[in-house]
Amino acid sequence: MRKFALLFTLCFTGGLLFSQEGGTFAVDARIKGLEKGETIYIMYQGEDRDIDTIVCKKKNRISYSKAIDVMHPAAVFALPEGGAMKDIKDDKILFLCAGDYTLSLKGDKNYLENTSIMGGVYDSHRDYFDSLKKYADERAPIRKRLDSLMREKDIPMVLRAEHNALIRRTNDSVWAVKRKESLFQDRYVSSHSDDPFSSYVLYYGCSSKLKKELYLSLSDEVKKTPLALAIKEQIEIRETFDEGKNNLRIGIPFTDFTLTSHTGESIRLSSYKGKYVLLDFWGSWCGPCINEIPHIKEIWKRYGSREDFELIGMALEYDENKWRDAIEKHSMEWTHVNMNSEKDRLKAVNTIYGIYMYPSLILLDPDGKILAIQLGSNSENPIIDRKLKEIFK
Repeated sequence: MRKFALLFTLCFTGGLLFSQEGGTFAVDARIKGLEKGETIYIMYQGEDRDIDTIVCKKKNRISYSKAIDVMHPAAVFALPEGGAMKDIKDDKILFLCAGDYTLSLKGDKNYLENTSIMGGVYDSHRDYFDSLKKYADERAPIRKRLDSLMREKDIPMVLRAEHNALIRRTNDSVWAVKRKESLFQDRYVSSHSDDPFSSYVLYYGCSSKLKKELYLSLSDEVKKTPLALAIKEQIEIRETFDEGKNNLRIGIPFTDFTLTSHTGESIRLSSYKGKYVLLDFWGSWCGPCINEIPHIKEIWKRYGSREDFELIGMALEYDENKWRDAIEKHSMEWTHVNMNSEKDRLKAVNTIYGIYMYPSLILLDPDGKILAIQLGSNSENPIIDRKLKEIFK
């Protein structure tokens, strides 16, 4: 529950406008308690989660620069000795907005979240970042309490229900503060529609329910900024995704696609006309999907040798190495494609059909029409198993 990846995704509310021409992001920092030779890391938000290493060359001082073509949220942290990113707590993380400018930092290695930040957008929008800091300060003691509750062991059986209820209430309190923060960001955008900075606030913050409404409220000039254009694409993808759920119906021809397999082959769905095709929607990141692999392997063992049957793994993966590693690790011998290899997200299979549950199975008949649908793991109602047995007797 306290893993760094989750913190970075859910708790970070900073970020910056995209730079039109790129530039250089630089940091000049005075960090008390930082010894010469110690290592500090800076991780950029995004699909690849790029991490750069900064080695302290002078006691209490670090300098860093990086060529940057777009502005990103970033997180600065030091790993505890023998620890990993999942061990990092809030007070060990400094969230930054990385852009085409130099930031001056002053703080303490043991309390990075309290580091003062000067320069760039922090000077031009100080009130905004001061407000975010107030929400972070309000969350901090609640999160520490939640940490403490999560670490408690050997809770007597008679007190476990009460203890779990306390954890839920404390977690709800954390999200209550987050909702207040999102409301503040919503109001900020609506009252600063002519400020290009609002496209940053809308892209990285704000409530998702109001994203379209707030985007439409932006001035025509702000809508031309790269982040505003990205927001427009987000909205279009979400609407296509939601509408796509209506396309997933028995008897409807499944949209043709051409994707590259994990072995580099071009896989075109229509080339399997004349066969029953089972599409397995999964991901290496999905625990239930991994648990379902033995079941899929059993289906492959039973029908894989038939000339009128094909099984295609439809992965949703951002990390292709993890995808290939999972296929090899679990000896998944059938055909595999990655839906994310379709760069136009509006044309991605998972978007067109609004696939939101993983794992899911969709069986197509020899004409390419949807014959059976099973969303999510459903051992109590194995729709696909029954349909395959009915077809192949």
